[in-house]
Amino acid sequence: MQDLRKYELITCFNGEQCIYEKCDMFAKASQMCKIELLKKQSPIRESLAPIEEETSTPEFNVGTYIDVEGEVLNPPFFKEGNRKDGTLWRNAGFEMNVNGTKVRVTLWDDFVDEVKDLAMGDTIKLANVNVKPPYKDVPQLNSAKYTKVN
Repeated sequence: MQDLRKYELITCFNGEQCIYEKCDMFAKASQMCKIELLKKQSPIRESLAPIEEETSTPEFNVGTYIDVEGEVLNPPFFKEGNRKDGTLWRNAGFEMNVNGTKVRVTLWDDFVDEVKDLAMGDTIKLANVNVKPPYKDVPQLNSAKYTKVN
């Protein structure tokens, strides 16, 4: 039996039913792979189980600010150093699972204190985090001025 959670039943432009397979989790809605055209009242249609509603994974569009919630995959690591003007910078980095997508998170300066007791398996909510370009196909999120950590 096929794993139907990978497929989406939609109405094609000609009024017939089509099944599409999602090619890539980062693909836009217009970038889907057509796998089978179904005639109306087709016996195949009756064999399809209803598609479960999934919790939506946010789109990781570089340069945007998003809200995410997920499970911490590893405890944060901490770094610090000095800026050119002599002030201290600090950051904390960790990975989290956001609806099945592994995401790297870096929190800067004041946000470091908010995650110092974070452990693997904890759930964390981040609001207004900046999406950075992916590194090795893993989305990256950085804290910004208006980021909130819960």
